[in-house]
Amino acid sequence: MLKNTIDVLIVGAGPVGLTLAAELARHDVPFRIIDKNNSISQESRAVGVQARTLEMLADMGIISEFFSRGHRLNGMRMFSDGKPLLSMNTNYIDSPYNCVLALPQSETESILVGHLANLEKEVERGVELVSLEQETEHVNVVIAYDDHQEALQAKYIVGCDGAHSQVRKSIGLEFAGTQFPEQWLNGDVYADFSSDPNYVHVYYHGNSVLAIIPINAKRLRIISNYRQHHPEENQQGQPTVAELQTLIERYIPDSTIQLGDAVWLNEFGIHFRNAQSMRKQRVFLAGDAAHIHSPVGGQGMNTGMQDVYNLAWKLSLVFKGKAKQALLDSYEAERLPVAKEVISNTNRFTKLITLTNPVLRYLRNCLLPLLFRNKKIHHAIVNNLAELNINYRKSILVDEDWLIGKKHPSTLRLPAGDRAPDAPLTLMPSQQASSIHRALQGPQFNLLLFQGKQDLSENIEKFMALAEQIKQQAGEFINIHFILHQDSQQLQAYGKIYLDKNNQAHKRYFSKKSSVYLIRPDGYISYRACPISIDSLLIYWDKLMLGTVV
Repeated sequence: MLKNTIDVLIVGAGPVGLTLAAELARHDVPFRIIDKNNSISQESRAVGVQARTLEMLADMGIISEFFSRGHRLNGMRMFSDGKPLLSMNTNYIDSPYNCVLALPQSETESILVGHLANLEKEVERGVELVSLEQETEHVNVVIAYDDHQEALQAKYIVGCDGAHSQVRKSIGLEFAGTQFPEQWLNGDVYADFSSDPNYVHVYYHGNSVLAIIPINAKRLRIISNYRQHHPEENQQGQPTVAELQTLIERYIPDSTIQLGDAVWLNEFGIHFRNAQSMRKQRVFLAGDAAHIHSPVGGQGMNTGMQDVYNLAWKLSLVFKGKAKQALLDSYEAERLPVAKEVISNTNRFTKLITLTNPVLRYLRNCLLPLLFRNKKIHHAIVNNLAELNINYRKSILVDEDWLIGKKHPSTLRLPAGDRAPDAPLTLMPSQQASSIHRALQGPQFNLLLFQGKQDLSENIEKFMALAEQIKQQAGEFINIHFILHQDSQQLQAYGKIYLDKNNQAHKRYFSKKSSVYLIRPDGYISYRACPISIDSLLIYWDKLMLGTVV
């Protein structure tokens, strides 16, 4: 059988596979993407897009389409036996997108498919993975169409094919874990309701719970474990709209919610599982193929999309011959701990909301309001749910030469491995309003040079020398930005000039003195230094391209 060749084969065209395809297209990496289904998902499934994912979509250039179709959620209100318990507010989210965007998975997939079409790429549908066999330099693959099979040689394969992943099974990786001992009802239903459409509402009643999530002003996602705790009612199988209406009236006696036609109804169980590895030689796993967990907190789809956001730029550098294959080892090293933490956190949250012991329920209902009244704790919880606290501080790829005084390294404030935060800037000479995140947009690395409190004349020669030498070394793979308190025509030939008029960027990046930050294409701090050392930065870059800086 004659074998076609491809650089990357993506198996699975849900949100995770489509995100990877879009990112590889942006990085100019050849790929094919296949899916056994003949069309995009018609079910709502994942409905919450978190702030960190929204930042990623902004970087990809498609954020406006998501907001035009999505519905902004500003927080959550929780009740116990009809009485208010707590209110969680997304205003505490430290992002330009301080909300959760409610959007059915079918719409997410539709936007990403349209984005791929704009990039002149498309999904090959009705195509299924039959087998794969790894060799040293490639993977032999057989894929099946309705009426024939095709043999391929792929340099890399990425399995984005869900919890029942054929890719994962083909490389013999276990999917170990447990099942939560409860079944849940799920309904996506049109409705008339007068309660605030921008807040999730959660109602505890005895030992069961009902969650109502507005998908938009006329459509609700309803989730409950009511059946599990009322077996005497003998309700089984797919829920009905009438059953969901009855639940609403039981949990919310004064409710004015009137349910209409159903979009999607199902009963589901919760599993906590992860693959023992996210990579085996030339095959990678991402999203549900690598990890599954409770839907509490809306983390699943977001975690998977960020898996491939992490992987795409690394594949690009290796494909283009800029970096060694060892760089790809960092994918699992960075993302598997994230997956395990998400599994652990969602497991704890799920146990917390499903307590059956009345004493523990009482303690929960006393403690939770106290925690959310504390602004620091409230801030930490919502930023964790928004996935802004994910970091790669222990990664083999990050390093820093950050000194306070002479010999005291500081890793407490925005260390290498953290997400690069946003701050307002003014682009010169146009005086156009901009920001750190807008400056970072694109598939390249970005070097941020902060003036600090010193007069620019003290460091301008060093800035020019550093910019010139890093450009010689990194070339098209890096953009340079000077963040200053005063304009400089001399520096315009070396990079973009931004004024930090209110000193907010310098404060966010703890740059009282002149400093340098290297930001990866996925928006995380790769390296930072204060004081600036040209030699240290160049040595770091060379090590990074070798795949490890340790």
